[in-house]
Amino acid sequence: MKRPILFPTFFLFFSFFLILLSTINYQLSTLYAAKGDKFYLQYTKSYENFLQDKYIHKPVKEQNCSSCHRSVKTPKELTAQGNQLCFTCHKSLAKEVKEKKVHSLLQGAECLTCHQVHSGNNPSLLNDFGKDCTNCHDPNDTKKAHFGIFVKKGTCLSCHQAHTSSVGKLLIETGHPMFLEGGCDACHTATGADGKSKLNAKSEKLCFTCHADTEELGKKKVVHAVFSDCTFCHSGHVSKEKKLLLKKMNNICYECHLPETFKEHPVPKHPVYFDESTQKKKLTLQGDPSGRAFNCLSCHSAHASDNQKMFNDTGKDCTNCHKVEEKKITQAHAGIFVSRDKCFNCHNLRKPASAHPDFANKNCFACHSAKTKEGKIELVKTGKELCYLCHPAIKESLDKKYPHGIVKDGECNTCHEVHSSLERSLLNATGNDCGTCHDPTDLKKPHFGIIAKKESCTKCHNPHGSDKEKLLLTKGHPFIYDKTCDPCHQSSSAEGKVLLVAEGEKLCLMCHGDIEEVLKKKFVHRVAKECTSCHLAHLSNFSKLLPKSGERLCYDCHSTVGEHPIRGHPIRGVIDLRFSKEKKPLTCISCHNPHGADYDGLLFADYGGGELCASCHKK
Repeated sequence: MKRPILFPTFFLFFSFFLILLSTINYQLSTLYAAKGDKFYLQYTKSYENFLQDKYIHKPVKEQNCSSCHRSVKTPKELTAQGNQLCFTCHKSLAKEVKEKKVHSLLQGAECLTCHQVHSGNNPSLLNDFGKDCTNCHDPNDTKKAHFGIFVKKGTCLSCHQAHTSSVGKLLIETGHPMFLEGGCDACHTATGADGKSKLNAKSEKLCFTCHADTEELGKKKVVHAVFSDCTFCHSGHVSKEKKLLLKKMNNICYECHLPETFKEHPVPKHPVYFDESTQKKKLTLQGDPSGRAFNCLSCHSAHASDNQKMFNDTGKDCTNCHKVEEKKITQAHAGIFVSRDKCFNCHNLRKPASAHPDFANKNCFACHSAKTKEGKIELVKTGKELCYLCHPAIKESLDKKYPHGIVKDGECNTCHEVHSSLERSLLNATGNDCGTCHDPTDLKKPHFGIIAKKESCTKCHNPHGSDKEKLLLTKGHPFIYDKTCDPCHQSSSAEGKVLLVAEGEKLCLMCHGDIEEVLKKKFVHRVAKECTSCHLAHLSNFSKLLPKSGERLCYDCHSTVGEHPIRGHPIRGVIDLRFSKEKKPLTCISCHNPHGADYDGLLFADYGGGELCASCHKK
């Protein structure tokens, strides 16, 4: 007889208990929130019906029924009558009604003509009548006012205010002058019988008819990607924002430049927007007492600029806002007055690809003197001697037969940044492109007519020094040192492109016939026929033309090996017992053939019979 399964039953009972407890807790919290509101306690069931709708009036949501209702016995008895009841909360609207032109329904104290009282499924608690202006205003009757254009239902609020406005026809106050003055023909041609809108010109050409100064901006070095689509950011008629923007300044930028990215400015901790209530205080702290709004356009141009990242005159120079002599700034820079043109070397819009370790760890005094005079840069040693404190291997390059001229002269900063860089190895623009000094077209002859790519130079040449001529790497294909390229290459094309005498592994097997025999074995490494997966074609710092040490190369694909499959067997860090005199280290290829083998796992010998183990561990 099977034992009863108790755990699932207990689990279901426990889940039901939690649900019941949470329900009771919710009801108690609700009653507590509404404590003292007798009207809410009397009509709780009605409240539950309101919760089914998408939008809920704030007093209802807060269970504060008594803010509008006076008597529990007489629900329709209110604390004020008509629109005055609404104005008790909507005070700004009450003020506007006295000062501006008013929608006739609002003037007649008829808010409920368009709005729901408690809850609804339309924004702004609009009822079915209020969400469609054509219930009162027939589009056919308004064609004349709209230059003969038949206005689509649902577009009214793109130009008109719903309640009040300081201009006629309840238009939104900030508008295109032509539009507000009724000069539609400045942009539109006469509308046809179909009532469709027609323009005098297409896209930005229409806007440039009047805004010729903006058209000229298109000739600058850096132009905004949406420059030719004015309506991407601006409304053609009216807007609640300045410059006829469709949204607030920063929100327009966030449409493309994702807010998830720009909540924090790309320059770490740099603010991107000041709230109106605090902006003046913040700007004053930064030495700008004007109280101007601070947003994206404080540093960037909206349309185009001659500066990178579309910086305007303020944004291109950080010292316009940040004074380098300020105590806070000098303390952050180890007492040094930073040059105005150096800010973007460290405070960059992109995350650095490399950084000096001491700089990253804020250990400035590894290179800088702890006591500076008048904010000037003082180093513990000068020039190349400072670099050699941490980079003795580079100093040793000077003893090589062929040192790089720049290294010999100690001009490290010709190729490297000091603190951080957007390139690997702290390279600057010069160091990242050897073509800055060495014109690739002038080097076609020594490269067998091939125009070498700038990123490929260090694949063959050591940038600091070498015992091989032309700064070539020390381990290389014999043909390279013999300068006989034709065993592998045909004469290059007129465009300087690489042409080989054979394709794929066939090229390599022309010389490496022994490897071709290995590829006929029972087990073949899956990348054995893709020679360049593991080997470089020309030169390397490692034997067998490997791009990195053997173990690291294997781990690129076999990253999950971790501990050796034979438990406790070392895979690195010990001496291969067969070569103890030479102190040759144990590596993957001590047991495995990297190309092919007659035994599973690419093993040299049979593991099951003990032959493999016996090759190292003699009885």
